[in-house]
Amino acid sequence: SSPYKWYKLDFPPDWRDVQPMVWEGFEVSPRFTYRIHLAEKGKHWMDDTDPKLRNMIMKAQRDGLKIIIPENSEIVLRQIIAGLNEKSIKHHPQLLENIINSGDESGMASLQVLDKEKPVYSAAFRIAGNEAYYLLATFDKSAGSNAISAFGLYSVIEYCREKECSVFDFEGSMIPGVEKFFRSFGGELTPYFSIKGGRPFWRWMMKKWKKG
Repeated sequence: SSPYKWYKLDFPPDWRDVQPMVWEGFEVSPRFTYRIHLAEKGKHWMDDTDPKLRNMIMKAQRDGLKIIIPENSEIVLRQIIAGLNEKSIKHHPQLLENIINSGDESGMASLQVLDKEKPVYSAAFRIAGNEAYYLLATFDKSAGSNAISAFGLYSVIEYCREKECSVFDFEGSMIPGVEKFFRSFGGELTPYFSIKGGRPFWRWMMKKWKKG
């Protein structure tokens, strides 16, 4: 049995057999992500992107936005937490700190976009083996350009391609607006399974709470 009162696990797309978890009473649900197969597409991965997205990326390049790989992940952590607070998104600051500051040995990496030396976009992502996972990102809305987030994510993908990652995984989103943005990058829609569970009492409590 699990030592945790409640937990949630997302399985990789190639893990298809979740029947034993259903039999054990866990809540199993399908979710979706987008994945770009960089090893197959190489430098031509942009060919599958939405033309409007390409225009935004080119606009950001014309505007002189710069990319840096920060030596200290602390500034990325601060910008991401500030972005979450601005949007009133619940989060666990200590958990975010543990993830973002876990270092190169865990495959964590970060990237920033600068506009006139001011950070306007920060992203944290993980390279595990030959696959890359987009975890967290935020951008400065006061900068007034939708091209910033498009250029930022494009830059993350390009960085991972140059690191010879074979797959870039957007880590999914069930939020329609975010899903539309991710889809514009031309990745392949890929299902995966997510499970929720824990100690029997807490499973019962969560089901009761959901029913109201």
